Parts: sequence; C-alpha cells; structure tokens
Amino acid sequence: MGLQREPIGLIAIMGNKPFKDVDLAKSVLQFVALRTSHEIERRRDDEALSKYYNELEETIRERTKDLQDTNRRLESANTGIMSINDKLHTMVGITYHDVTNQLMVLNGSLTLLKDQPLDAKGKEWLSRMERSINIISRTLELSKDYTRVAVKEPEWQQLTPIIERLSNPRIPIRSDVNGLSILADPLFPKVFFNLMDNAEKHGTGVDRISVRQCWDGDVLKLIWEDNGKGISADKKESIFKRDPTDERVHGLYLIGKILNVTGIGIEEDGTPGKGARLLISIPPGAYRTS
Repeated sequence: MGLQREPIGLIAIMGNKPFKDVDLAKSVLQFVALRTSHEIERRRDDEALSKYYNELEETIRERTKDLQDTNRRLESANTGIMSINDKLHTMVGITYHDVTNQLMVLNGSLTLLKDQPLDAKGKEWLSRMERSINIISRTLELSKDYTRVAVKEPEWQQLTPIIERLSNPRIPIRSDVNGLSILADPLFPKVFFNLMDNAEKHGTGVDRISVRQCWDGDVLKLIWEDNGKGISADKKESIFKRDPTDERVHGLYLIGKILNVTGIGIEEDGTPGKGARLLISIPPGAYRTS
C-alpha cells in the first residue's frame, strides 16, 4: 500500500505505522479531538448567529414599516389638528371682536341709563346688568388668552427683564433673581403681569412685593410675596380654579395653565393676615442660571 493521509482537524496522521510514543499519540489525538469539537461548536454558533441576525433584520424591517405607517397617521392627524386650531382661533377672534363691540354698546347704554331717575329696584337691576357685563368681559378675555396657551413651543426667557417691566411706584418690587432664565410658554410674562394686577386690585394694604428664589432639592422655587392681608385658608386651592364670578380667579386660573405647559406648578402658602405668598415650583431642565 502507498502512503495515505487522513486529515483530522489541522493535523494529518501520516503513514500506517503506529506511534512508538504512546503518550505522544494520546496527546495528539486529544488535541485533534479538542480542536475538532471547538470547530463544530464554532460552526453551530455561526449558524445560530446568522439565523438570529436574519430574524433581527426581519423584525427591524417590520418595525420600521410600522413606524413609518404610524408617522404618516400622526402627520395626517397633526395636519387635521392644525386646521381645527386655525378655525378655532379664527372663530374665537371673530366672537371676541363682535361680542366686545356689543358689550361696548351695552356699557354706553347703561351709562346713559344711570343719568336717568331710577327707583331702588331700577338701580338694583342696573347694578346686576353691570356685573353681568363684567363677567362676560372677563370670560371673553380668558377665552382669548387660553386659546394662545401651548400654541407655540416653549422658549427660554430671562426673568429679570419681565420683573422690571412691572415697575410700579405705588407697589415697588424687590427682586433677587438675576441671571435666572425659565423654559416656559411664550405667555410666561403674563404670569407675572397677572400676579401684579391681582396685587394691585385685590391685595388689600399691599405696598411692596418681593421676588426671590430658593431650592428644594433640584427643584427651583420662585417665591412671589406681598405684605397685604393674604388669602384665607379656605380659598388657597380654589383661587386657581375657574370661577367667572371672581375677577381675581380669572388671572390665577390662566397662570396655572401657562405654567403647566412645561411642568411648572404653583401654590399659595402664605399666612392669612400677613400677606400672600405664591410658590412657583420649576422642575430640573426648565431653569438655568448665568
């Protein structure tokens, strides 16, 4: 017989003569067996990995298609919402304009009516009509302002210039918020305008206001505080709810909606008889200092 070669793994046992060194032969065979076993396992792993990759690619294709379909539906829904919003704003604008004009006519008529001789009953009815007109006016203002909330993207706004624009010789403001910017709805300045307006109209005895900041963990607290009579304990929560019969609530209700756009909260925790104290809680990511 001629020379024969039988490949085993990476080693070929040549010839037909037995190894004289038995230990060496065992070592060679063990090495060959081990390498062969590893090669078989590697090929199995490669096959399993290839199958896994194929399944993963198929899953990705399916999910991508689902996301594309969802995006198309969202775009279509967004277009519809924008169209509805445009119509809503147009309708609110027309309604506001027309009703305001009619209210002006009513106010003019009531002014003329006041000059006429009226008995006690007539004066009472006149007072009721004036009050109703004021309620309608506040409701219109709220509707107009509310339709503008969250219409545009939140933006960074420096607080100091907003406070400075509230300058009022009768009620000076002491501010300690230099370098502070807040990420909020573009209507954010209206928050402080309404707070100031509320202090002027309803803050009995208010002749100074302070605005300062402190931290509660990583939450920034803005403190708006006056030296008036404050809010009674039974009204601390209700002042932020809509009540068309309360002129003060109109502004505070809108404040809550504006702040909520970027997760900012507001509460009243002043001591009755010692002034109003409003805490505006600003979460991480919605404030920065410079």
